[in-house]
Amino acid sequence: MNTISLDTAVLLTGQTKRHLRGRIAEGHLVKEDGTDPHGRTHIALAPLAASIGFPLAAEDVEAILQADAGQAAAQHEVALMFLMAGKPERAFSWLQLAVEQGCADAMYTLGENLITGLGVPPNPTQGFAWIEKAALKGHGLAQQVTHELRTRFGDRR
Repeated sequence: MNTISLDTAVLLTGQTKRHLRGRIAEGHLVKEDGTDPHGRTHIALAPLAASIGFPLAAEDVEAILQADAGQAAAQHEVALMFLMAGKPERAFSWLQLAVEQGCADAMYTLGENLITGLGVPPNPTQGFAWIEKAALKGHGLAQQVTHELRTRFGDRR
């Protein structure tokens, strides 16, 4: 059985910990016993699927499990799942988690979202800064965008 931490369940469903704990107390969700190296509460993923808002393919489940384990690339992948499902506000938390670990793909995606205002208030200055950080980490598309902008508008630092 695939289980995830309560923190991940909050990010996936948009529900509060209090609400999810209430569902556990009522018997709608089952708290899984086991050893989590971080001492987190784990619950089964399957009963939460309907609350996520889009169907999960096998590769989506795997990405969620890896994201729950703290893998930055998988956290970025989960963010992309929410963006593609038209739920950009839920993607933002996943992007932040991946960015905090230095994921250049997530930095670039966060930059795009800040520029366009997708799921967050628009902030082009901050968005370009994140794209620039992704470029410095070797992200190819970010390097192209940064080069194009510097060529077109000059380096105004």
